[in-house]
Amino acid sequence: MNLPLGANFESDAPWNDNGLYKYCYNGCDLTPGEQEDPIFLDGQPHCDRCASAKMKLLTVSDKTEKLVKAIDDANYQMVHEQEYDKLNRVKHI
Repeated sequence: MNLPLGANFESDAPWNDNGLYKYCYNGCDLTPGEQEDPIFLDGQPHCDRCASAKMKLLTVSDKTEKLVKAIDDANYQMVHEQEYDKLNRVKHI
């Protein structure tokens, strides 16, 4: 590209945008391979490391949610057994 003498080339200028992402959503630099095909989570580009970390957190969150639901169901059943007899009559008030 031929620029006038003393002109500075601004790579961040909007007219030089080539459609590639330079940075991850968390601020990490993307490698050339990641720039061409970034991993999108929630509509934002992520590098491999950040995407992996986010997926691990989501997996742990899903497992925790299932565990909490199982414990809540068991506690509800235990309370129900303490309040009602087998014929579904109230044991005590």
